[in-house]
Amino acid sequence: MVELPAAAGGVIHLAGRVVLLQKVLNDEWRLPKGHLHAGETPLAGALREVAEETGYADLLPLAPLGCERQAYRGAAGWVERPLQVWLLTPRSWSRRTRSARDARRFRVHWLPLEVALERISFAAERLFLERAAVVAAGLQSAVGSVDTTS
Repeated sequence: MVELPAAAGGVIHLAGRVVLLQKVLNDEWRLPKGHLHAGETPLAGALREVAEETGYADLLPLAPLGCERQAYRGAAGWVERPLQVWLLTPRSWSRRTRSARDARRFRVHWLPLEVALERISFAAERLFLERAAVVAAGLQSAVGSVDTTS
């Protein structure tokens, strides 16, 4: 098995909806993510990769969702890499222009979390969506329970 450089990505979440990428070539549904650059922190790489692939660059990191090892069949055989993912939410709806390559490869979809859990193509990425649902619910509960009358 070939070991690839570490990767990072994010689950963009807002009001029970999340962003998934639909890979045009083979109809895979996946999270935005990619390889870290040399010297790049995992969070910085996650924000960069998510912005490159979705166009959403004004994102607030809410919580880490952990790290999982991904194994998949690549052009050179089986490859493996660690993937770290964060729960993110938009600070604004401004989007930057995606590269022509990413625009051709991926369609960006906002989906209800339940639909995203059904569509996502890979089990490791499904785990991150499940964690995002739990963390987002906990954050909403904590925000909703703050006493603002004092």
